[in-house]
Amino acid sequence: MGIRRMREAMREAGLKEPVFETEGFFRVVFYRPGLYDALAGSVTGADRVGDRVGDRVGDRVGDRVGDRLSANQLRIMDAIRKSPGISAKRLSQQVGISSRKVEQNIAKLKARGLLRRSGSARGGKWEVLR
Repeated sequence: MGIRRMREAMREAGLKEPVFETEGFFRVVFYRPGLYDALAGSVTGADRVGDRVGDRVGDRVGDRVGDRLSANQLRIMDAIRKSPGISAKRLSQQVGISSRKVEQNIAKLKARGLLRRSGSARGGKWEVLR
């Protein structure tokens, strides 16, 4: 279904259809308008279609990939729910990953607004927000 949509979008934009290559790796070659059109600043049908398709694809990929938590992140959040004062060292033992990976996963969870640390570094507690 995606290949058909790519072909249709290129046709609608008045561009040559993409070429699909399957030797070694799967590769798609897209043809774009000439360099002069891009330098002149003209907005072609291809630019409009590319923006529209890119926006839709970006939204969907973010929804599917970026919003999922890894198994380790889920285990970390579960351990924190059970013991909010748990240390990174103890988390690494429970989850079965290095302390460094625990810290990286915690940073990702904090950036996504799922975790918050309150109190001091030593005596503080974690709070699972969602």
